[in-house]
Parts: sequence; structure tokens; C-alpha cells
Amino acid sequence: METWRPYTLFYPGLVGLSGAGLASDHVSALRLLGSWLVPTLGWIAGLYGGDYFDRTLDAAAKPHRPIPSGRISPRTALASAITCVLVGCAIGVLAMVPAWWRHRRVARVAQAGKAVPAPAPAHAEAQNSQSPIDYAHPPHDGF
Repeated sequence: METWRPYTLFYPGLVGLSGAGLASDHVSALRLLGSWLVPTLGWIAGLYGGDYFDRTLDAAAKPHRPIPSGRISPRTALASAITCVLVGCAIGVLAMVPAWWRHRRVARVAQAGKAVPAPAPAHAEAQNSQSPIDYAHPPHDGF
């Protein structure tokens, strides 16, 4: 916590939360937590990494900083940066698993030759039954 600069910690989390809110209609508490936590961990990793890589400059210009003053060791700062990156990546990958699993299940059903029921968007009720948009077979988006 020596290098975190707590007054800047809420910015990356807010950016992640706003991205999660804009990117999906389905927003769960777990998704919001991950959307806040992953960019915040990346930010903290950057702070630790910055202190680690600037330790020689800080020794001359800012001897009160955590590494030059001896409050934390360079090894601890580097290990903390790497840990934050790995934990953030793990959370990000785990957050993608439900979507990947749904996509895999739909693809397997489609390969078996069965009709794939796709959920209609929220605005589908407002459209009439003669809509030219085929919600059961959405276009392939390249992914």
C-alpha cells in the first residue's frame, strides 16, 4: 500500500464500471465487481512497476519514496506488480468463461443441425411480426 496513491485508485475502477454498463444489457453484481477490480489491479500494478523501474531516479530526486527510503524492497515492488497483473488476468479470463461456454453450446447445437434459438433483443416486443430482421439467426460478427 506504500505505492498505491489512494487518491487515484477510483479512476480506473469507474472507467471499468462505465464500460461494463455500456457493453452489456445483463449487468450482474459479479460482473460489476470484476469490471471494477481488473482495471484497478492493472493500475496498482503500474504504480508498483513505476516505483520499481524509477528506483534509481527516485533515490536522487525523491528519497522519501517507498523504495529509496527502504520501506519496501525493490523485489517486493516487482513481485507485487507481477502479482497484480496475474490476478487481474485471471479474473478477466474467468469473467469470459460464461460467455465462452454459452457460445460453445450454441455452436455445438448449430453443428448438430438443430435450430439455435437466440434470445430476442429487449426491443423485439415493440416490433411487429413482419420484421425483416431474423432474430433466430443473427449475422456472424467475425468472432
